[in-house]
Amino acid sequence: MRKAHTFYAVQEYEDIYIVNHAMKHRSIIVSNDRYHDMPGRYKNPELVKRFFEHYLMPYDFTADGFQPSPSFVLPSFQSARK
Repeated sequence: MRKAHTFYAVQEYEDIYIVNHAMKHRSIIVSNDRYHDMPGRYKNPELVKRFFEHYLMPYDFTADGFQPSPSFVLPSFQSARK
C-alpha cells in the first residue's frame, strides 16, 4: 500500500507544489480544482494534461459522506506515460 502524504506550501502558489509532488510520486490529486492554468507552467504541457486525465480525482460530499467521482478510474502504472 502506498503512503499518504500531506504537505503545506507557505505563502506561495501552492498548486505548483501539489502538482510537482503528485507527478514525481504518481500520486492522485483529490481536488475539484481543474488546474486549467497548470499545463502552461511546464515545458511539456501535454504531459501535464495527460497526467491530470488519469491522476486528478474530483469528489463530492453527499448525505453518505465523501464520494469520489464515479467516473474516476484508479490509474495503472503505465496510464500517464501513454
